[in-house]
Amino acid sequence: VPDNFYPSVWQILSRCPGGIRFGHEVLTQLPTIRMHEPFELSFYHLVESFFAQYQDSCYRHLVIRVLTILAIVIKRNPEIQYRQEICIEGLIAESVSLFERNISAGEDRGIQGFHRLSCRTSDSYIGRAIVNTLLCGEIGHNQTDCKIQ
Repeated sequence: VPDNFYPSVWQILSRCPGGIRFGHEVLTQLPTIRMHEPFELSFYHLVESFFAQYQDSCYRHLVIRVLTILAIVIKRNPEIQYRQEICIEGLIAESVSLFERNISAGEDRGIQGFHRLSCRTSDSYIGRAIVNTLLCGEIGHNQTDCKIQ
């Protein structure tokens, strides 16, 4: 995993009251962020336990990339707070769907084709999926008052 990955997951969780869904399991915000500190080894192990359900290492890598990019978006936009549960598989599915809309006939489709993309290209689709989720209203803002100056 990238440097500061687990503290980044903790930051996502602290801004997501609904928690983070990994497959059929949910890493809940509370009591997790009250019981664990971002740099605590027990928190690292807890997050890793959610990754254990992913037998395919390529898919596990995608989960890590989604969380990494999501953490960047949250860090750069401190006003954003997720109101609902974040579904990692949903973001991956949206990324693959965006990819499939842009490929020619005969190219590898689906998750297999997505795995063959360069990191830069797949990251752009993941980023777009996150932004699309933001724009579709699944993510709210801390402040509901709009102030124009």
